[in-house]
Amino acid sequence: MTKYMIQSLCGNWRFFPEGGAAATITVPSHWTHGIAWGYPPEWESVERAAYEREVSIPPLVDGASAWLRFEAVLLKARVFLDGTEIGAHAGGFTPFECEATAWAGRTVTLRVEVESATSAYGESGIEHPISYTPNKEEGPVPGGIWQPVHLVVRPPVYSTGHWIQTSVREGAVTFCTSVVSHLTRPRRVRVRFTNPKGTPDAFCFLDETVVMEPGGELNLTHRSPLGDLPLWSPASPRMLVGEIRVEDAEVGTLLFVAAIRFGLREFRSEGRDFYLNGKKTHLLGTSLVRHRISPHLWRRDYLRLLFAEFKKLGINCLRTHGSLCPEVVLDCADECGLMIENQSALWSDAVFGYYAAGEVFLKNAQSEFQDWFRRDRNHPSVVIWDVENEQLRILPEALPMVQRLIDTLKGEGAREPIAASGCSGMNIGDIHHLHCVPNPM
Repeated sequence: MTKYMIQSLCGNWRFFPEGGAAATITVPSHWTHGIAWGYPPEWESVERAAYEREVSIPPLVDGASAWLRFEAVLLKARVFLDGTEIGAHAGGFTPFECEATAWAGRTVTLRVEVESATSAYGESGIEHPISYTPNKEEGPVPGGIWQPVHLVVRPPVYSTGHWIQTSVREGAVTFCTSVVSHLTRPRRVRVRFTNPKGTPDAFCFLDETVVMEPGGELNLTHRSPLGDLPLWSPASPRMLVGEIRVEDAEVGTLLFVAAIRFGLREFRSEGRDFYLNGKKTHLLGTSLVRHRISPHLWRRDYLRLLFAEFKKLGINCLRTHGSLCPEVVLDCADECGLMIENQSALWSDAVFGYYAAGEVFLKNAQSEFQDWFRRDRNHPSVVIWDVENEQLRILPEALPMVQRLIDTLKGEGAREPIAASGCSGMNIGDIHHLHCVPNPM
């Protein structure tokens, strides 16, 4: 049986900037913001480029599959293996995958053609969330494979789409997952989510035997008592490790296993107050900025040091400002015990372009919001979803657009409070988020 495998494809790639000479580039990075990597200044104005490298796809047994996973590419990407297009994606901040199973057992040339965020500008307006507009606080609109790339090999049966929801008030944990089968015959499988052997906190959030049909997918949900399991908080950021296992129920053979790190907490708003794990709490913090273009904010070692210093200052919350942050930011916030107001990539004066693009923009933004929520929903540090920054302060007419984005997150099942940052006191979302409001005194 093929094992579950993740292989990093980060490092040096061949680079072909439009109108320029071939060179070498680092993945992840931005070709447009190359001072940290020593890239030529003329790359700042490049709008299209291609990346290439060789990739060895391992041999696979029947039903196993190979995928190329991109954590984030700004803004549009087309992916090719040996000249054959295997996928495309538009949207600069969330993950996407392209299947590479047909190339199993071969070494092939991976080519990724990328258009920078300038490609978000359509005939009517800005058609995709892009964060800062050109030549504002962050310089040129960025372009590039700016987050990691991996080769992922999945066995014929695997589990995906996990979601762990905690209710302290009800004393319960709800665990959801999907089990996918690419086997050619039906098979009874046992699916379990428990603590691995040797870990101190005993739990079993799922133990179910089901019949998987060929090419089928089952969504499993199980509700378990919370018991005395430790809760996550800034004062005690307890992270647990769970193991999702899929076994052949007839012979006991292990088909799939993967570890999942998570924290148990419940955060809610009630009236003018916030409650963490049933206790009233205050959010004391600042904004984390430039994480879209600052590579030191993609480094786990730097973030751990930075967050430790924040906590020494009494800070317990950060607003990830103006851009969907790399997931490593949330990983480190989980570990260090910082609450996160998780903000989207809708920033201030771009609202005129978003509003002009109308339904085209909304369709693209809603799709990215769904991917954003599914990526970040298991991070205990994420206590507020913030759909925009100052759109309504600048253009009150955008209220229906912002409400649609709030409804998108609610439709995905968001249980944490949802904010519209800088909404100037408009009655929208769960929080009246005020900043940049003129002082009436």
